[in-house]
Amino acid sequence: MNGQASASPRIEAPAPGACEIVALFRNRPIGHETAQIETDGPDGLCVRAVTEIATPRFPVTQMAVMRYDAGLRPRGCTVEGFVNGRPLALEVEIGAARATIRSRFDDRERTGAIEISRPPLLLLDNCFVSHVLAALAAARGAPDEAPYLSLPSGGEMPITRGGAGPVRLGGAESPPPSLTLHLAPGLDEHAWIAEGRVERLLIQQAHLRIECPNNTTPPGGHP
Repeated sequence: MNGQASASPRIEAPAPGACEIVALFRNRPIGHETAQIETDGPDGLCVRAVTEIATPRFPVTQMAVMRYDAGLRPRGCTVEGFVNGRPLALEVEIGAARATIRSRFDDRERTGAIEISRPPLLLLDNCFVSHVLAALAAARGAPDEAPYLSLPSGGEMPITRGGAGPVRLGGAESPPPSLTLHLAPGLDEHAWIAEGRVERLLIQQAHLRIECPNNTTPPGGHP
């Protein structure tokens, strides 16, 4: 695959079920996330994710509830947790033209609104599955939809489809990615997508690798 615009691959929204995601820093596991995907009405998904990141300087425990429509456009989310022992909360409501954001960290509260001028992607701090779903949404979108709107940050986020060469991290080399999300200047998140699912995410600048094993289990049973 090259970096030129081409027809988007056929990618369906994830089926209901449970999955686990592992984050590694310099090839050492630092975080674990369990995500549960459920139907949300006749045309939507609800994703519940419990995340634990265990590092001496930055321990995180967090629960996120995210809502999407059938096309993986985000509808909103709530987040509650603790970062280094300090409580945080976030609520995002995403309408057709505007997103409303309310956040609280320690005793500081903020409220704001962002005009939606381009397709939105939900990218939550310390929530791995939100990045997985953002990569899937960008992959299934039309090539001319880039750049996207990153929520809740409100920043413009270009994407690059395909890759010009392999990606190296921690002494290992991966083939060219399916697409790259340019999260911020100098901060790129590469995604490998096969058979309609994200296999892994890599952020070279942060020495971070997120593995998404194909272990989805449908509700009430085994695959």
